[in-house]
Parts: sequence; C-alpha cells; structure tokens
Amino acid sequence: MKQSPKEFLKFSAVSAGVTLLQLLTVNLLFLLMRNWKTPIPAVLRVIFNENTIGRDHLYLGYILPFFLANLTANTAGYYVNKKYTFKAEPPKKNFVIYLCVIIFFLFFSTWAQGVLVNLIQIYLPKYAVTAPSAASLITGWIQFLVLFPLEKYYLMK
Repeated sequence: MKQSPKEFLKFSAVSAGVTLLQLLTVNLLFLLMRNWKTPIPAVLRVIFNENTIGRDHLYLGYILPFFLANLTANTAGYYVNKKYTFKAEPPKKNFVIYLCVIIFFLFFSTWAQGVLVNLIQIYLPKYAVTAPSAASLITGWIQFLVLFPLEKYYLMK
C-alpha cells in the first residue's frame, strides 16, 4: 500500500491536537482530583504500586486524571482521523478494536506516567510541577508510533 505523506502530516496534526487536549485535561483533572484520596482498588495494585508510582500516589485522585485524559483525547482523535485524515467509514467493530488497544495503552500510559512523574519528583524536584505534562508527552509519543500504522493500514480500511 502506498504511503501518503499527506495522511502522515494530517495524523501528526491531529495527534498534536490530541496531545494538547490530553495535557489540558490531565492538568485540570489533577487540580480537581488532588484531594480525592480514595485508595486504588486492590486488583489495580498489581500494576500501580509503591515501586512504580510511589507510596504517596496510591489513590484514585492521582491515577484517574491520566486515564480519563488519555481516553477522552484519544477517542476524539479517532473520530477526527476517521473523518478528516483517512476519510473512511470503517465497520463499527474497528472502533471496538481501537477501544481495546486504547484501553491497553491507557493502563500502560497511566502506569508509565505515574512512574515518570514519581521519578521526576524524586530526582528532579524543581521540575515536579511540570511532571504530569512531561509524562503525558512521552507516553503520547509512544502511542503515536503505534496508532498511525494501526489506523492507516488496518482500522480505517
């Protein structure tokens, strides 16, 4: 299949918008949820524990902003790419597949963002206020590298 630089550029622009939406959302949610200290359910402590995200972060008000910001931004990105980048009408099952992939990424990214924020707060404390943004940018880049080929060559056919 022929690679389209135009599609890659459009996907990149949409991804930049998704990233901005995610950054705004994660920081807003952090502000809104910072006092929500309900402990993380035991089943999730396998992924999110003291060793990965730090002792002081084992509560929903810390984890949910990453998860919700990522889900919101990526769902919006899927629909924008479907309509404007790939101009496709894929079967509804492809959106279900996309959601499964995104949910995997949500757990991975939420875990990785927690780890990165924890590391920044420990080793670069003067940058702690920017830690959520930096963590979201890094994990967002990883998602981009997976999602472009997945959407272009499979989901948007």
